[in-house]
Amino acid sequence: MDASSIPPPSSMYHERQTYQMCLQHALNNLLQGPVFDRGGLNALADELAKSTQGLITSPTWFPPHRSILGGNYDVNVLERALNQHQLDLTWVAAKRGRRTVSPQIVISSEDLERARGIILNIPSPYAAWSWGFLGGRHWLTIIPHDLDLDEEGPNGEAQKERTWWNMDSYHSQPKCIGSRIKLQEHLEMAVTQGDAQVFLVIPEAEAIRK
Repeated sequence: MDASSIPPPSSMYHERQTYQMCLQHALNNLLQGPVFDRGGLNALADELAKSTQGLITSPTWFPPHRSILGGNYDVNVLERALNQHQLDLTWVAAKRGRRTVSPQIVISSEDLERARGIILNIPSPYAAWSWGFLGGRHWLTIIPHDLDLDEEGPNGEAQKERTWWNMDSYHSQPKCIGSRIKLQEHLEMAVTQGDAQVFLVIPEAEAIRK
């Protein structure tokens, strides 16, 4: 069965895109509920701006971590928001081997097993005609979900298969990517064709123990 044809679980929370609020949607889709809103993220962005105010030597007329009207938040706001939920953000560098031209995304099985999700920063699908008003980049989340299989284990326990889901707020509903191998292919294509930045989200205690 093609993974893309698998319907999303009815319990899966998915926010749709509004204005420049893709980071809000990425966070809420990761946390699986309406945890953050515009006001809360604006406050985080403004707190970050105040904390670095003394480090900026030239005057600035625009908020450094968000747009004037709110939204279009940068990675600093993402990291601060995740820290509020004891989650750590780690950038995953694309590697280029000696025998391969295309970049490779390498995430260990252990890291994927404990990951809360993966967040991508990609060029906005609408940046070409928005003249910058919708922002040049777009945040989206990929989360794991264990699907029940129609078979039992050796001790009669229910068998599950870990699948990965694209929670992009521009999609009408979550889209199943598939297994770990399909996930790696998806990430490498995003990096190669879409200039994506890849971030792994892991609970802080797990990140410290790493």
